[in-house]
Amino acid sequence: VCLLPPQLERAAAGSEEPASSGAAAAVLTPAARIMVVDDDADVRIFLAELIGELGHRVDTYEGPDAALQAAKKSAPDLALIDFAMPGMNGAQLARAMRQLHPDLPIAFVTGFAESEQLEEALGPDVPILRKPFGTDELGVLVAQLLDREGEAGA
Repeated sequence: VCLLPPQLERAAAGSEEPASSGAAAAVLTPAARIMVVDDDADVRIFLAELIGELGHRVDTYEGPDAALQAAKKSAPDLALIDFAMPGMNGAQLARAMRQLHPDLPIAFVTGFAESEQLEEALGPDVPILRKPFGTDELGVLVAQLLDREGEAGA
């Protein structure tokens, strides 16, 4: 969490520094709500911590059924989905979520090697973050997908 009240107070008081500059703009920009679906608790916690450090809100789900029920109530801004999960795999979940929310940005965060099933779910340009990955890779992927969402909504 990054709060910079002094910057906001100066902007509100009419200082010479514009309110839309630098840190104040980051504080005023609403965080994205990102859904993380992975059956591995360690991976869910790790992803939630990293995404939280990027300034976003995170909803984590242990399995596809709970994630799908949540998506029926409210669409996240982005979904990061593991592929290999019991019951319904990530590709099946992604297809079901796209039926609910056709423009929802979805990426697979997986160690699963076969890209064919992932591409069948979302097409040949499906974003895939292969495990293991670095913090920078996750940050870039999230920023790219949220930026695409912003462009689509504009």
